[in-house]
Amino acid sequence: MRRLFASGFLLVAALAAQDWQWWRQRGVQAFQAFDFPQAAEAFQKAIELNPGEVELHLYLGQAWYMQFKPCCLEPEHVERKAEDEFAKVLELDPDNTAALASLASLSFYEGNLDNATSWNKKLVAVAPQNKDAYYFLGLLAWRKSYPAYATARAQAKMSERKRRPLPPSAVKQKLISSFSSVIEDGISNLKRALELDPDYDDAMTYMSLLISERAGLRDSAKECSRDLATAKEWAQRALETKKRKAATSGAPDRMPLQQDVQCSTIDRLYPA
Repeated sequence: MRRLFASGFLLVAALAAQDWQWWRQRGVQAFQAFDFPQAAEAFQKAIELNPGEVELHLYLGQAWYMQFKPCCLEPEHVERKAEDEFAKVLELDPDNTAALASLASLSFYEGNLDNATSWNKKLVAVAPQNKDAYYFLGLLAWRKSYPAYATARAQAKMSERKRRPLPPSAVKQKLISSFSSVIEDGISNLKRALELDPDYDDAMTYMSLLISERAGLRDSAKECSRDLATAKEWAQRALETKKRKAATSGAPDRMPLQQDVQCSTIDRLYPA
């Protein structure tokens, strides 16, 4: 009888130990070990025991997100599970910046640029000091506009070396009507990112790219040249900032060949 009582007591104690916090800890350990399927399973069990805990849904969403591989042919089930958990986080905590940033990132890697833009706009609305959200809005502006712009230049047989405005045409007018505001919004958001972090070299790079693109949509060669000069300045600032960061961080500087390639790229895109 005593043995049965003792066994029963130990069983109850063991079951009690496996509460949601126990499963949470197990999930964290699996996540840190890069065992994301095991982490997802543990976080799911924790949620079953405590479905109202925001942190658990965020953890589970991240565990699914880490299994998402955009290059795979059928990632939809993983993608959907991650999205569902982040959406649940926002149901419980509408201003959760981690969930908003995760949904923005997931949309970007899915190739859904409009959704990625929408999520980043929501993120800056609740976190106006988030420099990365402003940066991604700039990057997304370039990703949306550049393919059509590059195609128009190729169709007009315009050399990359000779940077000048696109010739007047229906194609150019369509580009202006479709993307001028997109480009200006992107530049504005990159400016905000650089106000928050003047050394944000990636933001400088995309500032250069967007201003260069705007140059091609200008009406006059003078306006185009002015934009190209500004774009070249931003490209050079990005290169100098990267080199300075590498030197001050104690990390090895970029290889000379890489520096030469980037410098020659600047000269090729923005010739004197």
